Amino acid sequence: FLEKEVVFAGNETQIRTRLGDEGIEVRFSPAPVSPLDPSLSIESITIPAHMTAGATPEESVAPVIGPSGLEFTIRSRRFAYDRMGLRRV
Repeated sequence: FLEKEVVFAGNETQIRTRLGDEGIEVRFSPAPVSPLDPSLSIESITIPAHMTAGATPEESVAPVIGPSGLEFTIRSRRFAYDRMGLRRV
């Protein structure tokens, strides 16, 4: 039995997801009100790479508050963020 030193990542270390890609960060302009807490606004959200299929966001994305909660489009891919989490619609 060999002992191994355990090293934990620091606060500034970026940790990769289990799928191996960090995804893309989408910045909203203007920052919409959170569908989960009206006292908060959402400036950005990270979309996992498996949901974007290589799409990259424009400089900023204009969100819309719709029946599904917060909705936005990146290229031709539509997303919703609400109490059920982030999903493609």
